[in-house]
Amino acid sequence: MQPSTWVVFSIALGIRLVCAKYSIIPDCDEVFNYWEPLHFLTHGFGLQTWEYSPEYAIRSWAYVALHAIPVKLAQWVVSEKHLLFYALRVVLAVFSAASETALYLSLKRTFSRRIATYYLFFSLTSTGMFHASVAFLPSSFAMHAFTMALSNFVLPNNNSSIVKGMLWTAVSGLLGWPFSLVLMVPFALNYFVSTVTSDVKGLMRSVIKVLLGTAAILLSIFVVDSVAYRKLALVPPNIVLYNVINSSEAAGPNIFGVEPWYYYVLNLVLNFNLAFPLAMISVIPACLYSPDRRALNSAVTPFYAWLAIFMYQPHKEERFMYVVYQSLCLNAAASLEFVFQLVRKFSSNSTLAKLVATGLLASSALVSFSRSSALTHFYSAPIEVFESLPETAAGNVCVGREWYRFPSSYFLGDHLRLKFVKSGFDGLLPGEFYEPNGLPDTRAWWNREGTWLIPKGMNSQNLEDPDKYVQLGQCDYIVDTALPVGPNEEQYTSMPDQWEKIHCSKFLDNENSSGIGRILNLPHSLHSPTKTNLQWTDYCILKRSSNV
Repeated sequence: MQPSTWVVFSIALGIRLVCAKYSIIPDCDEVFNYWEPLHFLTHGFGLQTWEYSPEYAIRSWAYVALHAIPVKLAQWVVSEKHLLFYALRVVLAVFSAASETALYLSLKRTFSRRIATYYLFFSLTSTGMFHASVAFLPSSFAMHAFTMALSNFVLPNNNSSIVKGMLWTAVSGLLGWPFSLVLMVPFALNYFVSTVTSDVKGLMRSVIKVLLGTAAILLSIFVVDSVAYRKLALVPPNIVLYNVINSSEAAGPNIFGVEPWYYYVLNLVLNFNLAFPLAMISVIPACLYSPDRRALNSAVTPFYAWLAIFMYQPHKEERFMYVVYQSLCLNAAASLEFVFQLVRKFSSNSTLAKLVATGLLASSALVSFSRSSALTHFYSAPIEVFESLPETAAGNVCVGREWYRFPSSYFLGDHLRLKFVKSGFDGLLPGEFYEPNGLPDTRAWWNREGTWLIPKGMNSQNLEDPDKYVQLGQCDYIVDTALPVGPNEEQYTSMPDQWEKIHCSKFLDNENSSGIGRILNLPHSLHSPTKTNLQWTDYCILKRSSNV
């Protein structure tokens, strides 16, 4: 790499390493569907969701096993178990920085240094990328892989770049999230139109290479998942069948909640502020201004297509948008370049155009920094509390109403197990991967019954299984907050005669807080009773009192 490339990569990596350290886990699906199966592979025990039952097989062990490799390597040099969590995040940070650098270089080569710089600035400073870049989720993996695809797609059309782009998209969709395969369509059409009459042989060679490469990727995934599940298992089609073909009111993603069409609008404004409206108008520069209109039209299309598809779906979650976060930043960069050109044209003043562009970038970065620091400051307590548990501790750590904020078994010593006590939640909780004789399964992953035994009490309708709960008397530790309780709940933090506090951290009471300070981490000088009202609670790990 050229020195300038190393500089860009180093800056990107430095920022992503900060994300790895300070980003919270915003979604319990990340923990229970990915961190816990990963922990089962690396440490022999963990919590199992219904998606990993061979009866359904809609989660890929190939995806989890790929991430187990760096964790197993890190075990040679890491002494404290929770540091393995951060070790994997470091690997994800490297992947993110590499893909962002690759796209930056391609945009610089194809369009201009300004568009490339604008893109990189939006990507590195946005709140959305603050957590998506290091999330252990297929949608994040798909985002990184599709960013690599974009870095090839935006280059001038040639057989080599289109094949690489298609194969990266195949990795994104088959190993990450299958729906991202749709993102290759505009680039495939563009390539087909530009070569079908001029280079038919080259087109056919490219198609053959893409088909062979895709088949190799799919075969590798098929082999790993079939060995793990002990049956023929092709997970990507299973995911599509569950989410689309076989979806109904009684089964499918909609049973986990639906949101209005504007959910993603509000969410993307929170995560990208000014970059989001800029991205929404990028069709204008794509049509009116571009040294290569066809290339820019193709480049800005994926974000629009993805947003339209997922706004139409009733069940919406923030992580579904991760796949096109980099496309959003690219679109915003194209629009900002258009703004720059307009100001320079009508004012005949390049300095003014630079000031306008710089002002928009700085404003976006300030709001994003405030939002990102708010997430860390307000909601880091669960990780802090579980980190406080000594690795030599033994017994059961119980969670009730706080079950969905558990940061994974990487924060529990090998002699601790997470258990659930009854709370107001009445859906299906995770079970436990099978452990022979109740001990961690340290055999080779392909010999572990936990990957292929059909667990009891699992269903795809989110129906509660009473066997997932333990009695309070079986708990040695319990995690709770000082928030008011609901039906079927207890506030264990107010029972000092039964539970002793061993570590507490401040946690924002979001429901009872109000004002802009609930969203952004503002300087104290801007706080006032009329502008913001923040309410805090204690988030605690408690130990059973010796008097009980």
